[in-house]
Amino acid sequence: MYAMNHLWVSPWMWDVRQCWHNYPFQPLSPQQYNYYVAELAFYWSLMVSQFTDVKRKDFVIMFVHHLAT
Repeated sequence: MYAMNHLWVSPWMWDVRQCWHNYPFQPLSPQQYNYYVAELAFYWSLMVSQFTDVKRKDFVIMFVHHLAT
């Protein structure tokens, strides 16, 4: 909900060509920064917690897959 609320008003949400305008020096709004930090924290927590979860047969394969992607 946070992402949709703040990304909805971004010009590049509706015109994909705006993604490349002034690349790579696009401004980063505080709302975007907060969203990126929250997403990064979420994925880091998943990466740490996977070692305490029940191990499945494909643990190593999935671990490498998620690191690569």
